[in-house]
Amino acid sequence: NQWLWNTALIESKDIADNTIELMLRKILQFSDETQNALKLIACLGSFCEESILHLIAAIDDVVTKNTDDKTNIYQPFYFRYRDLIASLDFVVKEGLMDHVDSKYKFAHDQIQSVSYSPIPEKM
Repeated sequence: NQWLWNTALIESKDIADNTIELMLRKILQFSDETQNALKLIACLGSFCEESILHLIAAIDDVVTKNTDDKTNIYQPFYFRYRDLIASLDFVVKEGLMDHVDSKYKFAHDQIQSVSYSPIPEKM
């Protein structure tokens, strides 16, 4: 008995080489709003209290920006508290974050790193 596999067929599949790439692919399938929520939390650290999120969502001019792919112009995006929490609750259900008491926390430091990675260096 021995294992047999078709290397050409395996290599033709678009399979991630590592877990970080796999996690990034998963995150990029989320809605823009959920991706932005993850980026925001990643900028704040490995966790964030709901009270901080409430303050951020209450600010009229959020400093976080999103780029328009067609014009490459950065545009501000805004969070309503209810929508921000809904996005984070979705991420909790997906297993990327934990929600304990009043704190949202990345389930692993690599998830925070991957969530942060799509942010351009210059804004």
